[in-house]
Amino acid sequence: MEEPASAGVLEQAASAGVLEQGLDRMNAWLAEFEPVLQLTEKCGVQPWVVVGGGGLVLGFVMWGLTGELLCITLGCLYPMYASFRALDDGDPKQVSRWLIYWVVFAAYLLTDSMFHMLLCWIPFYSILRLVLIVWLFMPTGGADCVYNWVLRPILRKYRESIDVALDPPLFRGSSGLLTEMVAEELTKELTKGATEGLRKVAAAGAAALLEQRLSASSAGSRKRVASPAPLVRPAQPAEPAPEPPHSHEEAEAHAETQEAN
Repeated sequence: MEEPASAGVLEQAASAGVLEQGLDRMNAWLAEFEPVLQLTEKCGVQPWVVVGGGGLVLGFVMWGLTGELLCITLGCLYPMYASFRALDDGDPKQVSRWLIYWVVFAAYLLTDSMFHMLLCWIPFYSILRLVLIVWLFMPTGGADCVYNWVLRPILRKYRESIDVALDPPLFRGSSGLLTEMVAEELTKELTKGATEGLRKVAAAGAAALLEQRLSASSAGSRKRVASPAPLVRPAQPAEPAPEPPHSHEEAEAHAETQEAN
């Protein structure tokens, strides 16, 4: 029983020795880098601890919530100041350079927003984004390469279609555009006010006509109720005319009867 136990202890000791030797080699190799060596001396830890902690922090920055903020800040902060300096100095060459950069950077942001759900699966995509943004505003002209090789040919090919699709006043002077916008708004307001006025006048006229008709109808009905229908008396039958006498005696009798009456 003692021999297997001692064999296990020996194996564990051998494994620990191999691990220590590997760490020693790694520390010796990492100590050749001056920043790692300085951080090791300041923190009082081994070089592999410094590199491992830095890797964890970098991973959080790259793939955490701050990765997007870091990319946007890096892509906008220095180019913004460089663009201001070029405009303030009045250097046409630098103005053209940074204008090209902003065109390329806008195209990159648009592409990244549209295909982010697919691009995020690329290994080390956040690091690649940082490298790409830095390369774009490097003095070697990364933005110039992307503009001349990719964006400029595509935009020139479809420029006429894009110009037709967009609003033509956008390509005119700012004062003319503002004047047209104000005139258009005034026309809309005047048309709207005229339409509302005509609608109100028509509604008022219809209401007055309806009220007049109702008044005339009620007055006619009152007249028919107030004047009763005329009474028609039946005609009395006329008295029959006396028949003429047929003889002398009858005539005398008739004359006496008339005198007696």
